[in-house]
Amino acid sequence: MKFTRFTHALAGAAIFAVASASSLSSSTALGASITINDQGTCSWSWDASTRTLTCSPVGNPPPRPESFACTFAPAGPVTAGTSLPLMVSCTNGTIATVAWSASGPGNAAFANGISGWGGNSVVLPAAGTWTITAVATATSGGPTVTAQAAVQVNAAAVPVVAGSGGNICAAYGFAKTIRSTWDWTSNSGHSLDTYITSDTDGGVGLGPNGILVVDFVPTGPNDNVPNIALISATGYPAPNMTNVLTVAISTSPCTLYAENPGSASDTSPTVTYGVGAVNRFWTGQTQDVALTPGVRYYINVAGRDRVTADSPYGTATCVPGRLYYPYCDIRLEFQKPARH
Repeated sequence: MKFTRFTHALAGAAIFAVASASSLSSSTALGASITINDQGTCSWSWDASTRTLTCSPVGNPPPRPESFACTFAPAGPVTAGTSLPLMVSCTNGTIATVAWSASGPGNAAFANGISGWGGNSVVLPAAGTWTITAVATATSGGPTVTAQAAVQVNAAAVPVVAGSGGNICAAYGFAKTIRSTWDWTSNSGHSLDTYITSDTDGGVGLGPNGILVVDFVPTGPNDNVPNIALISATGYPAPNMTNVLTVAISTSPCTLYAENPGSASDTSPTVTYGVGAVNRFWTGQTQDVALTPGVRYYINVAGRDRVTADSPYGTATCVPGRLYYPYCDIRLEFQKPARH
């Protein structure tokens, strides 16, 4: 038999074994044979007139490998000028790099223009609808994959400016307010002791139910990499360290509640912050408070505990029966980030 033509219609690969190579020589070899191992994927038919052997596939073809694909995690809405965590997740491959961009009414500030994983953060400066684009490359190579997300950015609330005199926090249950303004252009480190500081009504000292309010306006640069400073409070000069204090950074005076990490409650609470980029956990959650240049902020400190969203002023801790009551004054220490 002379084997003149073979038509193979398999979707996947087949394995062919030639039992006698001499059967394919130019001279006809009687009794020669060809063995085809199709692994059960073919139904064979022979056309004697054309001497054609044809495979008709049997069953489903093997699945094709899935391609590298990426999607955005839900993002926003967010307030203009605040940091927005971003996350892209990919399947059927591992992220090598992600290139980030944004289109909208202004210039977006990403913590990283190109990241080596799917996480990032961005500050969108103006209200409106923004489109965030992430172009991901897989470690295995191949074409890049683009993921996009639309983010709604809301206008920032008009900051509340504290009054110039009197107990400005009386409406929130405080018996007195000590006011101070932090001049951002002055030296980096500052310390303020309430026991020698006048309140807005002319007295000295915080007393058992007072609050300290320090306002300030940070200026640039808007850092692209985390550049962190801290604010801390403690009982002073009496060693009343068993009294819990709460310190918060807010755009409103008197407020002690702020979503994590904007406030802290402890016997010596500390809040860390940066102007622009801040540190983040692998989940994208911020570890520090991200401030925006040119916005007025307030450091609010009081002897309060159990501060929550439902109880934003908490419960007084400088109460009769506590150590050194009613002398519950506070030392507040604060500093600017380096190069500010």
